[in-house]
This record gives sequence, structure tokens and C-alpha cells, in this order.
Amino acid sequence: MFLHRLHRLRRPGARPALASIALALTLMLTLAGSALAGPSPVLLRTAGDFAVLAGSGMTNTGTSTIVGDVGSSPTSSQTGFGPCPAVNCVNLTGTNHDDPDPNDAVTQQAKTDLTTAYDDAFGRTGGTAVTAPLGGGMTLVSGVYTSATDIFVGGDLTLDAGGDPDAVFIFQAKTGTLITAAGIANGVPNTRVLLRNGAQACNVFWQVGSSATIQTFTQFVGNILANESITVNTGATLETGSALARNGAVTLDTNTITRATCATPAGSGTTTQPADGGTTPPPPGGATTTPAASTLSPMRPTSRPLPGTARLTGPSGPVSGPFTVSVTGRKIKRVVFYIDGRRVGTVHAKRGRTKFKLKIDPRRQSRRVHRVTVRVTFTPSSRTGQTTRRLTYWRPVLGPRPPRFTG
Repeated sequence: MFLHRLHRLRRPGARPALASIALALTLMLTLAGSALAGPSPVLLRTAGDFAVLAGSGMTNTGTSTIVGDVGSSPTSSQTGFGPCPAVNCVNLTGTNHDDPDPNDAVTQQAKTDLTTAYDDAFGRTGGTAVTAPLGGGMTLVSGVYTSATDIFVGGDLTLDAGGDPDAVFIFQAKTGTLITAAGIANGVPNTRVLLRNGAQACNVFWQVGSSATIQTFTQFVGNILANESITVNTGATLETGSALARNGAVTLDTNTITRATCATPAGSGTTTQPADGGTTPPPPGGATTTPAASTLSPMRPTSRPLPGTARLTGPSGPVSGPFTVSVTGRKIKRVVFYIDGRRVGTVHAKRGRTKFKLKIDPRRQSRRVHRVTVRVTFTPSSRTGQTTRRLTYWRPVLGPRPPRFTG
């Protein structure tokens, strides 16, 4: 269309006006850039400090792990948020704003900021209509995706940033619900939201006009901004994101929720963008210089120590006999093993040790679902303090035994 307009600027027998051509080219470049640009992020402000934020209380069943603040306002009741180990407990890395000062000023301000963020996400226009379930191997690029009512996610949904760490994904369930497919098969959740090519969970937003239900074992990412309640069922994870409910309650059951923060590659000299929409200034002394790729990875500046790493391996799914779970990694000082929130063993580092192992005999346990959680503490030389890993297993249901005949 723009080339056609440019062609019309040339009159028969006359040379085109250079100013007109320059103006047309400028319009082409400007509009093309606008077409390629995605939506701007939804600023959570102080609500971005919260992994769980509710309007009418919080409830937890089983052992959950939360990284980020928690709180509820105006109703500040909470159940099952005591320290672990316990039957119902939370391993919390953050501030519990309901204890000892319920409905404090910080939580009230976060609720105000959540309302502003919700209205912003709700009001985004020009999105792509969602008329079918999301997932099933689907890949989406940065943009606004809108449904007048409900959004259902099942199978694998991949969010592809195309190499742009600032790519933003906004999902609108305008007046309806958000719900995912439940279950796990061969250790793989039936629903997974995956990030690819630089996509960051801090830039993923789910606006829900009613209530959100993240079903069992779902692997979910992003910030859920629900007008009513949020329920995260057994074994589901919100590894990078937050459950933020304006008016209703947040209900958890043996989950992991870690608030998301935006990051740029270390050594780039640019600022980082936290979930609250603020900025963290670059290191003192200005931007750092990225070393040559042949001598050092650009993502690993020499001024910072190498981080500690930890990987938990073992069966995840049905098991019928004894098995071993192992933690491997670097700069590990200590590994504490828990089964269903109960501490069952501690393994300390020593010379020559590369694996931290625990043997489990499921024959001595019930046939319900069990969760192994490991709390890994790293050495002081690591810039990583602690981390948590987990896997889920269960005994298959045993069939009836055949009758025994004698005589």
C-alpha cells in the first residue's frame, strides 16, 4: 500500500519531489516499526513484590514453597501458612504481611496497585481473539490475546519472544475464568506453559474477570490478575509468577510459587526491570564491557563468582519398589530431604562427594501421591544462597490378588 502511494507521487514527465519521497519513507518505517512492536508491560508496582496477594484470605494444604511476599487485604485470614515441617506449612522466602501485623500498609498499597494493574490489563485493545483452547503444541508470539468469556489451557503452550527479552504477552479472560487441564503422565504435566527465545515470565499477564483455577500438576508461568479468587490445586507450580486476587481468596495445595523478576544479560550495562515496574541502576562505575566470546561467555562476567547449581533426579510418577533420588551440582554445602513436608535426612558435603542421595521405599507408605522436596544450601563462595527442588511420585493402585488354592 505504501509503495503504491509512493508510486503515485511521481507525475508523468516530472521528477519526484525529494521531500515527498522522504516523508513517504518515514511513514513506512514508522508504521512498520509500530506493527512490529508488541504491547507494553502491565506495571504491577508494589504488587510485584508479592507471590501471593488476596482480598479475602489465604489457605494452604500440604507443604508449599513460596518465594516472595504474601498478604491479604482487607480480610487478612490465613490457614496452613505456618513454618515447615508440619502437616500444612509453607517454606516462605519473603515477608508474611498477615503475621504479626495483618492488613498492614504495605498490603493495602499492593492491593491498590493490583487494581490499577488489573484495569490496565483489562483495558488493552486490539488483541487477537481467542476462540479455542490454548495449548496442544501451540506457539504464540508477543501480543494481546482476548476472550470475551473464559480461557482454557491444555497441553503445551509455548510463548516465543523471538529473541526480545522485553516481549510482552497479555491474556484477557474479560468476564470469565482461567482454567487448565489437570493431571500428569509419565512424569510430564498435562499442561505446561513454556518460555522460548528470551521470553520472561515477568512479562506474561493473565487478566481473569472471574476466578482462576490452576489444576493438578500444571506447570504454569506468569502473573495471574484475577478479579475474584485463585485456586492452585495439588502439585501445580507457578515457578515464575504470582497469584494476585483482587477480591477473593487464594487457595494452595502442595505448590511452588516464585514471583517473577525481569532480567537483562549480565554485563550488558543496561538496567533491569523488576516486576514492580521500577528499575535497578547499573553497577557503580557505569556499564561493564562484555569479554570476547572466545574467552568468556557474555552471560558470566568475571567480577561475580560462579553460582551454585543443583539438579534433582529420580523417578517422577508411579513407582512400585525402592528407588533413589539424587542431587548433583556445584558448590553445594548441604542437602536436606523432605517427604511430604517431613524431614527425613540431611547429607553434608565432603571431599570427593558429587552426589547427595536418599533411598526411598514406597512399600512402607500409602498409595496416595507423595512429594520429595530438597532444600539445597550452597557454600559461602557461591552467590546462590539456597534453592528448592521437588518431584512427585505415587504407588500404583494394586489389583486384586488371585485366590490361593490348597489341598
